[in-house]
Amino acid sequence: MSRKVVFLVRELSGYFVSCIQFWKKNFEGDLFVIYWPTNHDAPFQWQMNANINWIKKSDFFQTYDQEEFWIETQHLFVAGWGDTEYNRIIKDYRSIPKTILFDTQWKSS
Repeated sequence: MSRKVVFLVRELSGYFVSCIQFWKKNFEGDLFVIYWPTNHDAPFQWQMNANINWIKKSDFFQTYDQEEFWIETQHLFVAGWGDTEYNRIIKDYRSIPKTILFDTQWKSS
């Protein structure tokens, strides 16, 4: 079985892209990053590692069969837990181990 890890994130940031690309250098498996489209006013361009599957969220739900996609997923990282579609994935695929990522300080509010 192939190793597959998926990240569900909102808008990409420079440090996140750098960290994922560094991680991929040491990860033998399929790495998927599903993300919201970058704000058109953002003053940056990403250099995307071609060995990582970078997928805009809208493309992901239109292109991939959801039942089939999640079958071999070994871990799911979620950094967009305020997103209703991401939350549905978390609930629908309870057997996949998950880690919630935070971009700001957790205040439990």
